[in-house]
Amino acid sequence: FGRVIWVFLVDGLLHRRLWQEDRFRWLTHFLMLFGFFSLFALSIITGFFEEILHLGFGLDTPLVRFVTNKDTPLMALLNESLGLMILAGVLLAVFRRFILRPAQLRTASTDVTTMVLLGIILLTGYPIEAFRLIMDGTPPALAWYSFIGYPLSLAIQPLALDWPLWHYWTFMVHIAACIVLALTMPFSKFFHTLVSPIIATVNVLTGREEVQA
Repeated sequence: FGRVIWVFLVDGLLHRRLWQEDRFRWLTHFLMLFGFFSLFALSIITGFFEEILHLGFGLDTPLVRFVTNKDTPLMALLNESLGLMILAGVLLAVFRRFILRPAQLRTASTDVTTMVLLGIILLTGYPIEAFRLIMDGTPPALAWYSFIGYPLSLAIQPLALDWPLWHYWTFMVHIAACIVLALTMPFSKFFHTLVSPIIATVNVLTGREEVQA
């Protein structure tokens, strides 16, 4: 069991073979994969604490408040940082696919769709946070932990728009893009990226790839 965990971490999640072959591809892969899975896990945990423990069972413990409060410094930093990791990975993927354009690389329409959807999801996420900070009147001492959302909120606040309306429709676009991505993901190369840790682990454990010390 210990070997399985080790292989999963080193060859599955960290993609040791890809690191040895192409550092640029490894960095792109790592940023997108680690950022996506971490942000997804964080969303699941936050949703569980909010919808099940807090709203469902009425729990209001310090831990529940810590996880569900969007202005908790750690939670704000994690959300901003992980989103930024994915965005950096997407930008590197776009650069490699459309600027470097390696001869062996083929770009299908589903790949373009996936990157556009990821871009929409990420680029609407930060305005949503900025709108929320404005609506909630979050104190600067806490708001600064949203190190992208807060500067954005300061930049747009003088516009004096209908912030709840803008928050609502931006959130709707964000959710719609998430749904479309979930529906189209199985037909794109991004799906291979998500399942690649399992594939790499199985390949090593079954002897299809050489395990290196």
